[in-house]
Amino acid sequence: MGVVFTASQFKAANAYEADAKARFGNHFLEFVESDFSKTLFASWFYKRLCSTFGHIAHFDQDGFFGTFFTTAYKKVRFLERTLNRVPVGDPECTYSDVERAIQRVVVDRGYLAVYAAKVLAEVESAERAELARLKAKYEPPA
Repeated sequence: MGVVFTASQFKAANAYEADAKARFGNHFLEFVESDFSKTLFASWFYKRLCSTFGHIAHFDQDGFFGTFFTTAYKKVRFLERTLNRVPVGDPECTYSDVERAIQRVVVDRGYLAVYAAKVLAEVESAERAELARLKAKYEPPA
């Protein structure tokens, strides 16, 4: 995927350097591109993510991961939350500039549509498995 964001795109915040903002934004996109791989859900990333896009910590890192990244449906909810949140605050004090930049890329790359299609595929797969199970149970062999 490569680097999408650079430090020059963001304002340095009181406690946050612009390069840290770029690192977060690039890691966010890499995480989505990886199909939300748990190996990329590092502690530093979780700590920043749970304070952006209106998220909360969900008790701990595993709870957050389980809430948003274990099924296609949950991933769609996460992306919807990412897109529907209006970034607030001064970029010199918050990550609002990074949130806006991430939102633009998520829209441009069509991530929500990609994961919505995955939800439909998961539903169809589960329904076909249930159909096969019911046919095996109720239809006599030919």
